[in-house]
Amino acid sequence: MKTLYLHIGAPKTGTSSIQYFCWKNQEVFKEKGYCFPSMPFHYRHKASVRNGLFLTSKYYNQDGIRDKQVEEDNLKEGMKILEDTFLEYDNVILTDEGIWNCFFLRKGIRKKAQIILESAQRCGYQIKIIVYLRRQVDYVLSWYNQLIKHSVSKKLSCLSWEEYFENYTAYIAVDYLKYLRQLEKFFGKENLIIRRFDRKSFVNNSLVDDFLNIIGLQKDNDFIDEEEVTNRNSGISENACAFKRIVNKIDGIEVDEKRKFEYTLGKFSNDFKSSTDYSMMSEEEVMEFMKKFEISNQKIADEYFGDGLPLFEEKKHNKVKWTADNPDYIEDAIGYMCLLHLDSIRQIKEQQEQIRTLNNQVNALTERVKNMRHPVGWVKKKCKNVLQKENEDNQ
Repeated sequence: MKTLYLHIGAPKTGTSSIQYFCWKNQEVFKEKGYCFPSMPFHYRHKASVRNGLFLTSKYYNQDGIRDKQVEEDNLKEGMKILEDTFLEYDNVILTDEGIWNCFFLRKGIRKKAQIILESAQRCGYQIKIIVYLRRQVDYVLSWYNQLIKHSVSKKLSCLSWEEYFENYTAYIAVDYLKYLRQLEKFFGKENLIIRRFDRKSFVNNSLVDDFLNIIGLQKDNDFIDEEEVTNRNSGISENACAFKRIVNKIDGIEVDEKRKFEYTLGKFSNDFKSSTDYSMMSEEEVMEFMKKFEISNQKIADEYFGDGLPLFEEKKHNKVKWTADNPDYIEDAIGYMCLLHLDSIRQIKEQQEQIRTLNNQVNALTERVKNMRHPVGWVKKKCKNVLQKENEDNQ
């Protein structure tokens, strides 16, 4: 039966790696009877490899004003593209991690889900919902890091940890059992494919291999190796997060300028490792937080996995709660400023080299023209000959 594989997240479960893998292997998928369609829609500050954006994403114009009409138009056009794709392929893949939070945290979003269901019934394809679940505490921590690192909203990107944690349920959907029950109601439990986001649980310990397994494929030599597309959208260190939060508060800073700081902070987090592993939560806070989900998580494990294991492996936190007066803060700040300055120096050097190359080309051309007896007349004669040749050819 024709199948729509709708990968809806949850966020911070390697979704970028899956999306870039699918995008890079579009032609390979087609050869195997699958299609990962590229959509013609462009959403500000969102990657086009998220080809399911048209299903739920808000659309903002160049002035940052939301345009609901464009959202409706994109939804209609996207659904038509989806239905037309099924005329040629039996299996279609759509993915957008934003669907997870949008479906549960935004009003009216379920009307769009109904549109998909009606399309499936009308066009004769089934819908398989793919969800990866990450340990709630890791999700909460990672999402805060993401907001500070990448959010274009000044309000969200300037939140302190305390402000965020006090109201985290407004930003992310972590009561997994509650939300799976809602998906079951809409799409049917038999159509939900739930996986643990844990390398030990992946097929061949590989997220991409695991995803291919879900849709009924195995990785072979035809596919571009996933190592080329993994490690995307990784987090930054707690101290780097604090630096970025300061940057986000700067009045008038543009999004592309924020992105440059984000890139450098990512590089900094990889190259400069603090002597201590920090977290926004202490061991005691982590344990207290996870207790909220012990019963519901076990129900998910029993119903969807049935392997006798808990939904998530218990892990020792082994991290020190972050504070702004931690002993690595000043050293990291100096290291980050040095890295910023070093990047600027290297960019200037590169630009100077480009200027020298262009100057050499201009000087060489100038000398060549000077050495001509009648440069202007020669150019005119050349142009005349070209025009005359074109006229003769046309005749």
